[in-house]
Amino acid sequence: MWIRLQRQKKRHMGLKVGIAYEGWERLPHKRESYRLKEKRVYVHGLEGVDFWEGASLAWFQHWDVSSVERLVLNGDDALWVERGAVGR
Repeated sequence: MWIRLQRQKKRHMGLKVGIAYEGWERLPHKRESYRLKEKRVYVHGLEGVDFWEGASLAWFQHWDVSSVERLVLNGDDALWVERGAVGR
């Protein structure tokens, strides 16, 4: 995501956004409505720090990754998204 900056030397800043969750659950009394379980959002705009380092620190404070049975990574074709699968 690109945001336009005001009163800065740089005109734009890139933000990277990641969402992690444990699965879906059906909403009660709703026929086809679901919500994400334990959703965590991480927004990254730091230069010099890798997105996955920051996301790992944020998300792994909530989850014990040694107990993760399945990890699904999805996104556009950006190289920074693919780097999240390294080491798995």
